[in-house]
Amino acid sequence: ATPAPAGATRIAGDVARGDYLVYSVALCVQCHSPRDQRGNLIPDKKLTGASIPVRGPSWDSEWAYKAPALAGLPGFTDEQIVMLLTEGHAGDRPAPQRPMPPFRMNKPDAEAIVAYLRSR
Repeated sequence: ATPAPAGATRIAGDVARGDYLVYSVALCVQCHSPRDQRGNLIPDKKLTGASIPVRGPSWDSEWAYKAPALAGLPGFTDEQIVMLLTEGHAGDRPAPQRPMPPFRMNKPDAEAIVAYLRSR
């Protein structure tokens, strides 16, 4: 697992629940994982960052074209990710561009996602 940045606290969360939320509810894996030429997720590259698999509408200049790596949460504190998932922004960082939804998860679910992603 990637260590949290210096000065950050480690969030305690349910890793198994985080796995379920990442793969089956929030579907993070769908945008944050590269795909092969047939459009299938590459199993050993899941959550390592990828090009967004769908094009944004031509009128939307705020559409992201690349999703960052989530495995290990490089460059993020646990608190930033919990804030992002519960409030839609990560403190002083700009809010993510669409298609990332402005999640409003409860804190235990956000903490479970952080615990799972740190374990990757």
